Amino acid sequence: VEHLGWRSIFFVNLPIGTLAILFSLKILDRSRGTGQARVDIQGAFLLFFFITFLLLFLNRVGLGWSFFPWGWLLLSLFCLGLFIWVELHFPSPLVELHLFRRRLFTSSVGTSLLSFWMNAAHAFIVPFFLQNILEFSPSKVGMMIFPVALTVMVMAPLGGRISDRVGVRIPATIGLMITSMTIYSFIFLKGGVRDYEILWRQVVLGIGIGLFNPANNSAIIGSLPKERVGLASSFLALSRNLGLVIGVAFAEMVTAFKGSPLSPEGRGPSVEGIQDVWKLIVIVGVMAILLSWTRERKVSVSKKDEKGS
Repeated sequence: VEHLGWRSIFFVNLPIGTLAILFSLKILDRSRGTGQARVDIQGAFLLFFFITFLLLFLNRVGLGWSFFPWGWLLLSLFCLGLFIWVELHFPSPLVELHLFRRRLFTSSVGTSLLSFWMNAAHAFIVPFFLQNILEFSPSKVGMMIFPVALTVMVMAPLGGRISDRVGVRIPATIGLMITSMTIYSFIFLKGGVRDYEILWRQVVLGIGIGLFNPANNSAIIGSLPKERVGLASSFLALSRNLGLVIGVAFAEMVTAFKGSPLSPEGRGPSVEGIQDVWKLIVIVGVMAILLSWTRERKVSVSKKDEKGS
């Protein structure tokens, strides 16, 4: 971005995508479809419109208290109601709602959504703080953000081993506590911040994420029978992506309330708006911590099914 402009970043995915296509053609097994499953087109469109209208509401509500943004919320809730009705009556639903009767599955999916909400809001707002407030160059901003991903890469295998040994609840909850407290600590950064004050926070944040993600992912996958692993992984992806888009829209909404919307005419959010995002993220983090700690202990699905049968 610093040397080639912001448009250059989109070219990075071209060679990566090409390699992914080549590897998928070579490695993935060929299989024939059974032709038995029906595609829930109605449910897919209703879910799409529910998320779209929700994001439009979050994006516009911070710009004023007119009725128009709240209309998006009403449309979103209307689509959600229709989506639930369709899923309950369609023979092959997009989302099998009865799965949410499983406490471990529901709490793990909800915790995942809240966690990615919190991390996405933080990841979205940090570059504005580093570049607009602290006046770091784009390349230095990248170097300040990179330690999170690097730490997660190193910590995730260890977090997986810990969850295999002691169970899901303890490492997942501790990881959320570390993440929440670290993000909140950013509000104490003012002008004249030294590099190490940012770096150690980013490293600790990566440790928290590295503890939480493997444990919680294991809980989601392990909460359903083996023949439904694909369905469990799809819910994991849904909670992750929904949390990411809500987190970004949430951060933009909060900064807009401070009169500093993200627009080409302005320089970006104010310090007060950025700090408000960090403060409110903690509320999301506390909700995730409580949901994680009160989740059902991981029990073998096969044993449950044997008792039920």
